[in-house]
Amino acid sequence: MYKRSNNSKNNGYSLFELAITLVVLGILSSSYLYYRFVQHPYNTKSIEDEKIRIIEDAILSFFSQNGRLPCPADPTLMANSNSFGIEALDISVTPAACSASVERTNISGEMLYKGMLPTRTLGIADEYAFDVYQNRFAFIVQQSFINNDTTNTSCALGASASDDNSNPIYRCVRGQASGSVNSATLDIEIRSGYNILPILNNDAVYVILSYGENGYGAYPRYSSTRLQMPSNQDEIINSNNNNQIIQSSPGSSFDDVVVYKTRNDLVSNCNLYFNNACTNRFGIEIK
Repeated sequence: MYKRSNNSKNNGYSLFELAITLVVLGILSSSYLYYRFVQHPYNTKSIEDEKIRIIEDAILSFFSQNGRLPCPADPTLMANSNSFGIEALDISVTPAACSASVERTNISGEMLYKGMLPTRTLGIADEYAFDVYQNRFAFIVQQSFINNDTTNTSCALGASASDDNSNPIYRCVRGQASGSVNSATLDIEIRSGYNILPILNNDAVYVILSYGENGYGAYPRYSSTRLQMPSNQDEIINSNNNNQIIQSSPGSSFDDVVVYKTRNDLVSNCNLYFNNACTNRFGIEIK
């Protein structure tokens, strides 16, 4: 006589147990993530630091391959757009510029550009466009440093590099010397507070900016509209597009995170880690 097996019943019970287990694990995981990201700021900072390290490695790699920095990307695009994370480079003009899809401000005859990180141009995952608070990192760069001798065919030789923004021959990485050479030339200035002297650094070639936990002034991950603008004077400066960037200790009303690289540090790292690519291939010297 045929006896029906109980395997299907046992299998069904096992699947039910598995489903319950997954639900429990999901609850525990959510609790852990809350504990990790919200309750422990140190963990949040370490994750943010690691993200920024990977971003800076990608920027250095791009620089070593192209002899220039990328333009920012349009900060209003969603991740499902084909242009999300693509640098807003305009090569229809010489020297090349960044398009009107990013913020543009004239400083001493050249443009300062601000948008979001061009993650796809840099060859990294879209996830790196967002800080740990799910807002977009801002990326700031001067026109001189988005040009090489191809996008600016009149680019000066490395030996003649000058900290001069007014003459187009110097608006390229090879032709633009360190911002500390000529204090009269407006470059990106890193300060500890609005109009506070001394200037911490006058030679930043790019800035990566997180608007911190409060997110004031940031473009959020799932919206093309900026969040509420800040009331703190230093955060207002960072939310605008000007040549002053405030890097200060976090407090009750200021929590922006600022990371930057100087011209000569960038060139030195390019030569150190990429077989002297910047000097041998692109003629960029320490100046």
